[in-house]
Amino acid sequence: MDKDPEGRAFSSKEAACIGELCYSGIDRMAWFDLDEEFYKGTLPSAIQQLRQSLVASNDDFTGMKICKDLEMCKSLLEFSNLVEPQNEFIVVRSPMLTDVKGAIEIDEDSYIWLGYDCVSLGNWSLLREGLFRSPGSFAEWATIVNEHGLLPSPTLVDDYVRLYAGAAATDQVEEVPVSPYGISPVEIGRPKPT
Repeated sequence: MDKDPEGRAFSSKEAACIGELCYSGIDRMAWFDLDEEFYKGTLPSAIQQLRQSLVASNDDFTGMKICKDLEMCKSLLEFSNLVEPQNEFIVVRSPMLTDVKGAIEIDEDSYIWLGYDCVSLGNWSLLREGLFRSPGSFAEWATIVNEHGLLPSPTLVDDYVRLYAGAAATDQVEEVPVSPYGISPVEIGRPKPT
């Protein structure tokens, strides 16, 4: 899910797309349905306990609630997709996230690796808030990102960050607040279809 027509919780009413090219990174309304039901007070008790565990296990300043338990993730995804199957789970990896949150073993061959997001940990994706919100300021990058709206290599992050900083200096995009973790490439993966 990457849009909320009602614009709740600072969510965009439109998906982050430039024509047919859509952003597939980490900054796409993570746990939105789960949180909405929590604040309405309508979470079933079993899901409520899973949400509490998720929140407790992410006691840091990254702004990312990452689930490290595959069965728990599947249960939360099933609940989130009860009304409409519009959510997915993704796998993320980066040296900085590993330093902050630790890592788990996965079968890497079970995932399709989509590319790299450029993330100010604790803030937002610079791809989503730059290229996909102000495409005119990042025109050449629409041809550099891959078919998933992500960077094909982590080596491109520094060049993109410099361009983003220049666009922020001229008020074309929002300036990124200082993050204790800095800006990091985050690789995004999806489970292979079974």
